Amino acid sequence: MENQDSKKETPAASNQENKQINENLSNAKFDKNKEVQQSNQEQNNELQEQIKPIPIDEVKERLKSLNFGFKQQNEIDEIRNAIIQSATEFKMIIQQQNKLIDEKFVKDFNNIIQLFASLAEVNLNFESTQITKVQLESLIKELTNSCVSLQIIELNFRNNNLNSKCIKNILQDLSQLLKLKKLTINLDNNYIGAYGLDIALEGWQKGLNVEYLDIDFSNNSLQFDGALLLFQEMKYLKNIVQLKINLEGNSIQSQQLDEKSLMEGIVSCKLLQEIDIDLSNNSIGDSDVADMALQFFQVTRLKKIKLVLWENQVTFEGYYNFFQNISKCKQLEELDVNFDDNQLNEIDESIAYNFSALYQKMNKLLFLSISLCNNQLSSLACSTIFKRMDVIAGLKQLNINLRKNNLTAQDCIESFENFSNIQYLAQLNINLSKNRIESNKYGFLNKITSFPFLQKFSLDLSLNSFDEKYIGTVLKPLSNTNSIKQLSINLSACGIKNIGIQSVAEVLFQSYVQIESLELNLSNNMCQLEYLYSYLECLKQMRNLVFLSINLRNNGLGSIEQDYILNIIDKKRYKYCELLF
Repeated sequence: MENQDSKKETPAASNQENKQINENLSNAKFDKNKEVQQSNQEQNNELQEQIKPIPIDEVKERLKSLNFGFKQQNEIDEIRNAIIQSATEFKMIIQQQNKLIDEKFVKDFNNIIQLFASLAEVNLNFESTQITKVQLESLIKELTNSCVSLQIIELNFRNNNLNSKCIKNILQDLSQLLKLKKLTINLDNNYIGAYGLDIALEGWQKGLNVEYLDIDFSNNSLQFDGALLLFQEMKYLKNIVQLKINLEGNSIQSQQLDEKSLMEGIVSCKLLQEIDIDLSNNSIGDSDVADMALQFFQVTRLKKIKLVLWENQVTFEGYYNFFQNISKCKQLEELDVNFDDNQLNEIDESIAYNFSALYQKMNKLLFLSISLCNNQLSSLACSTIFKRMDVIAGLKQLNINLRKNNLTAQDCIESFENFSNIQYLAQLNINLSKNRIESNKYGFLNKITSFPFLQKFSLDLSLNSFDEKYIGTVLKPLSNTNSIKQLSINLSACGIKNIGIQSVAEVLFQSYVQIESLELNLSNNMCQLEYLYSYLECLKQMRNLVFLSINLRNNGLGSIEQDYILNIIDKKRYKYCELLF
């Protein structure tokens, strides 16, 4: 009976046992699968960690610092992953200035540059590296072959003694970049010479597509023939809109007996709107500058002209003839001229120089900047140039630099007496540093501050000998205008002592509650703390002030005085606050 009962229970027990076994097997299999999945996930995480791209900013820094001497392949792989997995387009900057360029560098560069097929902008600085012709040609060829989408290129090859054939090959490679819009090349001090330039410029005869070209040929002994050739070769730049050329220190002599005009080739640039030419430290004469202005007149779309001619041989007559021709440019909106260190001191009193008539023709001019430093201008010369500038009715910004001309306050009164008639002027910057402005003759400022729309005013009176009792009266006319928002005054090395700083505080700052930005330079004076206190207290009355810069260097203020000043001025009140001791 027991055996029969046992037999009856056996199938059920067996089924239960099998079910349990199957369940255990299933659980074991699940655990195993889970374990495998977990292991796979860990491996994947580890793998992802290994190939995780480095931040794109770090890529930029590696390239910028020229970390190309990779010891292991995985460093290049990191760069590759960062580039491939980041959609960020960035400007590649490679700084190799004053560093050795060897074959390892060239190889690494060629490997890396192939990763940047879509690169739009690159900056290569190889200044003073003594890079060889073969190395440089290899780098540029790889760059232009790999990065066909480049639009902006900046190249610095200064101080490398490159030969003309190398430059020719570089220009030829660059001309293949059909999307290139902006090109900057620094070839300063490469001993090219006029003959070498002739060979070098063959490189762009197939045509550069650029709209903006900035090329520096300074200190290359090009002479007149080389400079003439450069401008003649501009005919191959069909799309040029903005042109900047530096020809400083090239022994370019005046060609008074030569019928050729230095810039005659510029006329072929039909689309040119902005030109910036630096001819400093040459021997340019009167006839040359007059011809330059005549060539500018023939470029019918020209709107902006910047011409730097410091340290040449231009006289007052040449300066006048330049303006006579430049005034014919009816479309001109901006004119920036620098005639520092020339020979404008003498003026022929028998000639009726009519600058007023010339200025009147320049009715579209919005920006005018004139720098005549260190010309020892006579009173007559100064007033002749500036007296009737007010007829330029639409002028918005005027910059005048008359530093180191031995001018007196009376000279300034006669020169600036009509300035207040430039009614739409919004910004005025005047530099009268290192002259003979007497502080008891303050009337010259009366005529240059009554502008209803003037918002920015900068005045440099540094290195003038003031009687400190009258320093405040020099600045007093500034309080007559209520429109100024940004004010910059330089009174460095003016002999200001204690009474002087009080005078500045009382006259100037109490009248300027509307000022939002203030820069004051009182360095190299003798301002003591007890007198500075009143000036600092006046700052608190300027409720709208958000930008403050004060220079108190070389005033004999010790650390205790400096700490006291810092405690008076609440830096948190301003968006920007700079105190210099």
